[in-house]
Amino acid sequence: MEIKFFIPGKPKELKYRSSKSHIYCPQEVKEFRNKAGWLAKLKIDKPVSGPVKLHLKFYVKKGRTADLSNYLKNLEQALE
Repeated sequence: MEIKFFIPGKPKELKYRSSKSHIYCPQEVKEFRNKAGWLAKLKIDKPVSGPVKLHLKFYVKKGRTADLSNYLKNLEQALE
């Protein structure tokens, strides 16, 4: 089975800030996760079991750098 979907918008890097009492996650990160999660739910009607192969493409503006590991972590958390 192959499932394909596109998540529009710029992927958000994880930028947690913590204090003694809690961890703060910026609103833009929460919105990206929410959007990615809902788009996945529209394509995946039941939980996936067994091995999963994930093929991702991130488009970054020329001359800019990106922390791909943060993009992956954020997307992984959105799809949980």
